Amino acid sequence: MRLESLQVLNVRRLQDARLEATAETNLIWGPNGSGKTSILEAIHLLGTGRSFRSHKAGEVITHGAASLVVAGTVREAPNSALRSLGIEKTSSTTRIRADGEPLKSASQLADALPVLTLTADSYHLLDGGPAIRRALLDRTLFHVEHVYLEKLKRAYRALQQRNELLRKGEFSRIEIWNAQFVVHAEEMDQIRRGATDRLNRLLAEFSASNDLPEVALDYRRGWKAGMSLAELLEQHSVRDREMGFTGDGPHRAEVRISCAGRPAAQVVSRGQGKLVLAVLLAAHAELIAEKSGRRPVLLVDDLAAELDRTSVRKALSTLLGTRCQTFLTTIEPEVFANAIDASTKVFHVEQGKIRSSQAALA
Repeated sequence: MRLESLQVLNVRRLQDARLEATAETNLIWGPNGSGKTSILEAIHLLGTGRSFRSHKAGEVITHGAASLVVAGTVREAPNSALRSLGIEKTSSTTRIRADGEPLKSASQLADALPVLTLTADSYHLLDGGPAIRRALLDRTLFHVEHVYLEKLKRAYRALQQRNELLRKGEFSRIEIWNAQFVVHAEEMDQIRRGATDRLNRLLAEFSASNDLPEVALDYRRGWKAGMSLAELLEQHSVRDREMGFTGDGPHRAEVRISCAGRPAAQVVSRGQGKLVLAVLLAAHAELIAEKSGRRPVLLVDDLAAELDRTSVRKALSTLLGTRCQTFLTTIEPEVFANAIDASTKVFHVEQGKIRSSQAALA
């Protein structure tokens, strides 16, 4: 997958910016507040329909503007046809198009441009609650298993209906939704478990090449081992009725990240944690490439922050080794001078303006 061009209107400081990004590796540098991260944010908008920095579109739109627009061209493979994608957002509406035709959902946009991100907030994968790790696995599985999104939607629709009946005290119809919930939840679990097993094999390889204690994922499905979900729903029916929501199921799943068998957040420094996250991102990228035949676009914000030069080289080697198109931001481009080659495209950003800047690595 390759993003070949990008046009950005009114995304934070980027009032009117263009990027011709045909290279596999793209380095974007400039001072703090210049708009570097906003370029990654715009690509993320184009690939997911949302920002990775804010859930509110109004916070992303340039102050004083009514809407933002991000447009781009993508190519799935070197000889495939060029596709055009676009998204327009106001504070309350979203319009999405592909090849000039309107799309109904952001999932169609995500299918056209798969992206994975590594930002300062990614550290919450190590020290945050289970929802953020579960969401990463689910986003990856959207690209890995064609049927996964439909399974997830049906399971969560059944869960929503079951919870509504629990809240209202209308228990006579719960069995109908129990049956649907169980079927789709167990199918989700099988897919999640298979993906986690493969991710662990990839993580073992990447850990060894980066001299890290072995990074691994400990997947917990969200209901008690040794029992079926149907049995647990029956066993915990009184509890669920008292609480007004469902306490067992895939929405309670956990994917814990460990290093050498211990919780990663407890045993790694902040800098080591960033290297762990780079390894995790690379494993997810490889899984998507293996299963879908398409390599996602990697968005990596300020990789050098909190890392020494050796760790920067290791992380960069791991990420670029995936052969995914990668967009990197930095304050100091010279940090990458000995780690990337002449094929890298370099851009300088200042006050929301982008220009080519190959000399920065000379």
